[in-house]
Amino acid sequence: MSSNDVDEAIRGKTPSKLVNEFISVAEKKAASGDSDALVSLASFYELGSDKEMEYLKKAATLNNALAMRNISNLISGGHDGWYLIPGSRKRAVREWMEKSAEAGNPMAMTDLARDYFYEDKKKSEEWFNRAIDKGFSGAMSMLSTAYCGCYDVGGLKFETNHKKAYMLAYSVKTVFGEGGLDRDTVDDVLLKLDKKMTPAEIKEAKREATEWLKTHQVRNYTVEFGMYL
Repeated sequence: MSSNDVDEAIRGKTPSKLVNEFISVAEKKAASGDSDALVSLASFYELGSDKEMEYLKKAATLNNALAMRNISNLISGGHDGWYLIPGSRKRAVREWMEKSAEAGNPMAMTDLARDYFYEDKKKSEEWFNRAIDKGFSGAMSMLSTAYCGCYDVGGLKFETNHKKAYMLAYSVKTVFGEGGLDRDTVDDVLLKLDKKMTPAEIKEAKREATEWLKTHQVRNYTVEFGMYL
């Protein structure tokens, strides 16, 4: 029985009589140190429940980056007990997100970039670039809009850098073609920049994108970490 079978049970695609069997398989895998199985087990329980947090924290001790980000999101959503000291919940959210980012989760890196934006733009930009270095298309599309200077997306805006904005957007478009979750954003950026940049500037941005793609793989990471929300 594969981990995909367990995932299907979680999504309700499996007859209820088999769910206990899937849980049993996941528990056996978890007992052997499979952190992904622990994350799957957590998903069987009520959102924010003690049992869900228990399994996620066990997975986190095994350096599971997805579990760490899930814990951060649950705490942000008001779960995991009371945080009575002012600011303690926000600190816990960021601590778990940083753990996830340091464990290699580009979605957590992007979360941190957004979280730091209003208090430390330099640090925000650094986290965006770390996520981009891993080829995370979500971070690439966000930073392309932040560099574009064409419009305001949730207040996220850095010093205008048309060439970098074009390079990021063009890289995503090149890899995803007519599909992909971030295509609407990058298509809009490219349309706007086509009117603001000279043909020579566009040619150079495309050249940089082509060179960058030789050493980076653009991905949305939904297989490893789910949808980016």
